[in-house]
Amino acid sequence: MPSYSRKGWRRCRSVARRLRVSRKSAYAWHARWREAGGEALRSKGPSGPPSRMKPDWREWLAAELEKGPASHG
Repeated sequence: MPSYSRKGWRRCRSVARRLRVSRKSAYAWHARWREAGGEALRSKGPSGPPSRMKPDWREWLAAELEKGPASHG
């Protein structure tokens, strides 16, 4: 783990608290940012396999959710 000044340590703790993540994650993000800049923090997209839900089902589900819970009993 890289060494941090008191100010840097407090800043990582503050970021972790505000984003509701672990301090370990905040330190890791800070280290990546210091090594490779902002591009290193970009999302790589969702993990795991792609969704198997067909577009028709996705549209149906969105329409049903729009109706709200009262329409479904």
